[in-house]
Amino acid sequence: MAQLRVLEAFGVGPVAEMVYLAMLEHPADGVSALAEQVGVSETVVKESQDELAMISLLKPSAEDSGVLRPVAPEIGLEALLARQQAELLHRQAQLEESRAGLAVVIAEQASKPLDEQLLGRAVNIRTIYLDSVRNDPATVSYARWLTVLGGQVRTVPVLPLRLIVFDRSVAVVPLDPNVTRAGIMLLRGPGAVAAMHALFEQVWENATPLGVAQPRVRQNLARQDAALLRLLSQGDTDAAVARKLGVSVRTVRRMASELMAELGARSRFQAGVRASERGWLDPGIDLSSGG
Repeated sequence: MAQLRVLEAFGVGPVAEMVYLAMLEHPADGVSALAEQVGVSETVVKESQDELAMISLLKPSAEDSGVLRPVAPEIGLEALLARQQAELLHRQAQLEESRAGLAVVIAEQASKPLDEQLLGRAVNIRTIYLDSVRNDPATVSYARWLTVLGGQVRTVPVLPLRLIVFDRSVAVVPLDPNVTRAGIMLLRGPGAVAAMHALFEQVWENATPLGVAQPRVRQNLARQDAALLRLLSQGDTDAAVARKLGVSVRTVRRMASELMAELGARSRFQAGVRASERGWLDPGIDLSSGG
């Protein structure tokens, strides 16, 4: 019964589980013999075998063409467990993306009354987002609402630092730029605030207003793709690149794959070499401004 519970935990149905155990005990038996042992029809045995083969508990025989043989439980179940773990990690990643998106929507909705009040007092609000938000309807809707009221919104492919500057007297920066949940720090020193304000102004000048098409570094290269190539050439991991571009790791891998295909490269290293040969990674190219 313990083995039965384990197999059911892996998604193996009760009949398929009995067929699998019978095949382990009598690996040379054919479909008719298995049907007699389990007490089901030959059709049901074949359906069960198909089910078991789909989850890699049966594999084609190396000696007999068209015959399935049982995989040892310690091997088959280990592979099945690894697959389930991979699926779980994928679902967790999707959940984190959904949670992050919800947090952004909640934060934007919560800030609306304050933003409206400030703009009503003729306070100048300028906001810089990552280019990736252009694909997020909720953020684009909020940004357009802000623009209608007099705010200004621009985007860049990569932000050097997430910060807020109030009236050139206070700056808010993260304690750890790589871990947003680590908390924030208030800067009040004139020198520190001036430096943060100068950084904002530099990024602002190179940013593209929302509603304006993103410029291209080269004829067929979007600046977000150029930023991806630059970050990968610097040795950044997929996770680090995803964080800096404001996209998912899956999106980073898709973008990298598409660029490799465009460059005719078989590896990321080769893609970097070919991009450099084409001048896409020239030091003189400002990725934040699009050239």
